[in-house]
Amino acid sequence: MLVVFLKERFQQFFSFARGASANVAAPRALRLTLIALFLLGGVVQAQTHRDAAKSGTRAMRAEAKRAVPYDQLSAAVRKRIWEVVENPSIYRRMPAEPMRCDPDLFVFMVRNPEVIVNIWKLMGITNVALDRIDDHAYTGSDGAGTECVLQLVHSDDHLHLLYAKGFYQGKLLRNKVRGDCVLILRTAYEQDSKGRTVIKNNLDVFLRLESAGVGLLAKTLHPLFGKMADHNFVQSTKFLGRISQSAESNAHGVQRLAERLTSIEPATQAKFSELAAAISDRAIMHESAPEAPLAKTKVARGAVSDDSLQDESGRPNRRTASQVSAPRQTLDLRR
Repeated sequence: MLVVFLKERFQQFFSFARGASANVAAPRALRLTLIALFLLGGVVQAQTHRDAAKSGTRAMRAEAKRAVPYDQLSAAVRKRIWEVVENPSIYRRMPAEPMRCDPDLFVFMVRNPEVIVNIWKLMGITNVALDRIDDHAYTGSDGAGTECVLQLVHSDDHLHLLYAKGFYQGKLLRNKVRGDCVLILRTAYEQDSKGRTVIKNNLDVFLRLESAGVGLLAKTLHPLFGKMADHNFVQSTKFLGRISQSAESNAHGVQRLAERLTSIEPATQAKFSELAAAISDRAIMHESAPEAPLAKTKVARGAVSDDSLQDESGRPNRRTASQVSAPRQTLDLRR
């Protein structure tokens, strides 16, 4: 029943690109979005009121660049990140929208994105494949020509830094197009009057394409792909919020859902189930708590840095989870 409920809610995610039927439109929309985000301009800055937008974009881009923790990155990773954020073909900041979500679940999902992909597959709404190749690295494919390697190179409570390298070769473009992408996800936490966490995200995307011609095409197509990418990002965050809220009211249902996620590691599956129970317990406490004014809250789920993720050549470090220690670790999300 929970899967049916989430599937009905998640149809909004694809409504922007819906075609003749939802079953056809869902994979198509996600495929277009993946192509748009990584290769064809889903990260193109909208150019309404062009002069003002350029000024605002420069300020946002400078702010995002300052957030990169270069001092916590290895030399090899630092070089890769710098090359993309200093010389992007395209930059975009995704629209920010608050969501009510358990902070532990949020960090867990960012560090284990294969959980969400497995839920989508269970719901029958995606052909995307995301396979873990290391503790913090994945290979990804949309099944329509886009393939990449995605690495989480830094992760703490308030900042997640991801680097992707890949290509597109399919019906939209004749020749293979390669690109690098840096995603900077910054997170702030507040509490509502019942003590529940409200999460605010800023996602900045820097994309560097090897082909200047494709970059021009991306700018031409931005009215379609940019708006679609914005819409899908907002709906994705809402979907995560709904999973959290489902755990509050129906923890056993979410735990049954976790049991059906057979494409993820058993330890990750068990942690998801454990989080569902913890979220339900906290919700009961919040319901009985007196109302209080909205306030900022601190969270401490530990941090990981790229020294545990990559060697000096930039390849994923294939050490086991027990060999990768996370500084300031207070909650082990991988076990």
